[in-house]
Amino acid sequence: QDRWIAHSWLTEDDLNFLYNRALALVYPSSDEGFGIPIVEAARAGCPAITIQGAVPPEVNADPELALAAPQPEAISALLRRLMDPDYRAQIRQRALNAGAAASWGGTVKKLMTVYESLGSERSLKAAR
Repeated sequence: QDRWIAHSWLTEDDLNFLYNRALALVYPSSDEGFGIPIVEAARAGCPAITIQGAVPPEVNADPELALAAPQPEAISALLRRLMDPDYRAQIRQRALNAGAAASWGGTVKKLMTVYESLGSERSLKAAR
């Protein structure tokens, strides 16, 4: 009780405000897909504790914070480690760098490349 707050709606500014003040985003989903919250957190310099393989590697800002499985003890250990100011500063900078590299334009270009390659593969199969 009194250790968490549920928000039903946040503006981008509100979300950025919270990410900037959070110790970390704990995102223990093992079947996430693209990982928009992880990119949003990274763009605000918020470290994200994730599960290995749940999101594309380029989305996960820091492999050191990617767990093999969502185990509470491992999550707690990473949170304690992030309380070290020097370590947190290093991780925060890596998150900012990863967040800056993530953009909708870049994502669209990558998706178009994938779709175009799939179209080429279908064309090749149809020609055979």
